[in-house]
Amino acid sequence: ENKYTGTDAREKRHYFLALGGVFNVNQRWKMRPTSHIKLTAGAPLSMDISIAAIYREKLWLGLMGRMGDSFGVFVQFQITNQFKVGLAYDQTLTDLAKYNNGTYEILLSYDLTFNGKGQRSPRYF
Repeated sequence: ENKYTGTDAREKRHYFLALGGVFNVNQRWKMRPTSHIKLTAGAPLSMDISIAAIYREKLWLGLMGRMGDSFGVFVQFQITNQFKVGLAYDQTLTDLAKYNNGTYEILLSYDLTFNGKGQRSPRYF
């Protein structure tokens, strides 16, 4: 117990659940829904959800949201078998929106290969 702020500094157990999958829509398109849920004693439930449409394993278009907090969009492009680049934007739904116009992120992904063998399976997560 902190005598100055009245806060409790003890650690709390956190529980996480991550769910996701990739589903073929047709020969060109796939859908990748995901969810990340966090539960901590004394804190509100936190849940992130997203969905991405994947075109020919090259272009990723997606929407994302955090329950009661924010929403966003993203786009990614597979440059090579190992390198992916993208851009994301999210906007808060809380009172912080009075002080900012959202956040932009640059997305870079590089899959390492060893012994020249490449990837065993596509990387969706």
